[in-house]
Amino acid sequence: MVKRILLTLTLVALILSVSFAQSKKNVPKKTQKEPEKIDRGYVTFGLGYGILSFKGDLGAEQKLTTFNNFRGGFNINIEKRFGKVLGVGFNTLIGKISQSERTPTRNLNFESPVKQFGLNVSGQFDIKQETAFAPFISVGIGTILFNPSSDLKDKDGKNYVYWSDGTIRDLPEKDAAGKIIKANKDSSKYLRRDYVYESKITTANDSMAIKKSSIVIPLTLGLKFKMGDRLDTRLAATYNLTQTDYMDGFVGGGKDGFIYLSMGLNYTFSKKYVPKAEQVYEGIDFAALLKEDNDDDGVLDDVDQCQQTPNGVQVDAFGCPLDSDNDGIPDYIDKEKETKAGAIVNQFGVTMTDEMISLQRAYRDSVVAERVSRFYDAPSKETLKDIDKQIAKKQSTGNHANITGAIPKTYQFADKDGNGVLSSTEISGAIDSFFEGEIDINVQTLLGLIDFFFEQ
Repeated sequence: MVKRILLTLTLVALILSVSFAQSKKNVPKKTQKEPEKIDRGYVTFGLGYGILSFKGDLGAEQKLTTFNNFRGGFNINIEKRFGKVLGVGFNTLIGKISQSERTPTRNLNFESPVKQFGLNVSGQFDIKQETAFAPFISVGIGTILFNPSSDLKDKDGKNYVYWSDGTIRDLPEKDAAGKIIKANKDSSKYLRRDYVYESKITTANDSMAIKKSSIVIPLTLGLKFKMGDRLDTRLAATYNLTQTDYMDGFVGGGKDGFIYLSMGLNYTFSKKYVPKAEQVYEGIDFAALLKEDNDDDGVLDDVDQCQQTPNGVQVDAFGCPLDSDNDGIPDYIDKEKETKAGAIVNQFGVTMTDEMISLQRAYRDSVVAERVSRFYDAPSKETLKDIDKQIAKKQSTGNHANITGAIPKTYQFADKDGNGVLSSTEISGAIDSFFEGEIDINVQTLLGLIDFFFEQ
């Protein structure tokens, strides 16, 4: 019955595992769901069932085959992964072991419950998480508790007497001298083993007191079948080498041991894998950031195209100051509210006449050109400080608006501190970034930026 159950469960595991792998193979890459990446530091909980086959003194004389006599058991394991391969776990096994030996010289049998607890170190070879099959190995150390009993009496309490013809009777076949008792051949009654292990074994070989615990070293080789991102089935074979010869109640040919063949389900508890490059963002509430409005203009920062709008300034749906006459100058700066379409205006929105434009060009040709030359000729720190002071003086006298809107959008990228004024340091940085290819602007924009700096 146990063999049928194990065979059925094994076939189910194989079918599910193959189906899982085949389904991933048949789904087109474009529509295939990306497997969830699991953090390598995860904890796995597993529950398994299997069969235990004793390997010791009983059965050795008959050279009985492995699994000629087995019992069932179940195991629980908890594993913590460290890195890609190494794992450390705690495991427990509860079940029974049994063996019987029938030879001309001895007729022995035993059954014992076992409880085993221990730690193990494992090597997991599921390095590629998309792989459906992966082997694993482990070695551990633990404690095993046992309490052997023997089936010496039938259901009526009569002692078994084994005869040389293979029968079991209630009377002896020979006397103390080894002679056959003819009378017992006809008067003895046949008995049948009931396989109830009613007699506790307290001494080994009828002389040595039994110690009912031992150190045990489990050695495991197994195969993992991936059934999902967090669920897998494991088939494993474990040889449990004990440090005792008392498990079967008979001392003879060395340390006892047993084989445990099992199949189990394991579930992984872990957070979703986060690459190291992204771990710097852990703990940041991005949802809250999307709701921020740093300049309090009523437009959230993720939509606001004009950050740091002055308090009280009316803005459009994108957070930019209103420009009623569409002359490129915001209303709160514009000194000429109804500029005609297509008119050329200065930084304060005032229409420039031909005469004003000619004067400005002449001024730029004579003065601004000189300043640009001075700037390109690697001006000294003192010269740059002097220019910054001149700009600051204009601000203090009201000839310059100390706001981001005073800088045309084309040049606002250079205003790193966002104070509405371009300093010599910011212009130097923009020039360096241009030649290093860090900003995407053309030469005309750069020259215009420098012109604007001197015109502030």
